[in-house]
Amino acid sequence: MVKIAGHQIGKPVDHLMSQDQLDKESQRKLAKFMEELEMATFRANQEVMAKKLPTLGIETFVRFSVKVAEARAEYISASLAEVDREGRPDPEHMKRIQALRITYDELSKAYDATERLVERGYSKIG
Repeated sequence: MVKIAGHQIGKPVDHLMSQDQLDKESQRKLAKFMEELEMATFRANQEVMAKKLPTLGIETFVRFSVKVAEARAEYISASLAEVDREGRPDPEHMKRIQALRITYDELSKAYDATERLVERGYSKIG
């Protein structure tokens, strides 16, 4: 008996299968379809990224990391300044903090997405 240990790659399957989906031939067809779909998606992503993105290098990720860190520091600094103020939070200050949080969140998510596309082989690195 073979036992495979590790972690799941991809999304968990969260649907019920009918009886005809459980037979070996249906499982084989489904597996083949999913593999072809994965390869088509991979090729499509590579093609689109090659047209839209430059080759990504360490320097790019360092600049990106610095920008994310600056946005995080600005957001936290503004939040701490509001905490240190006397009285109720000022609505205008809160709007500024909210804008800073959105900026930080978006840059952070964009960094993660960029890292994922490199991990998946969608983008050129160098």
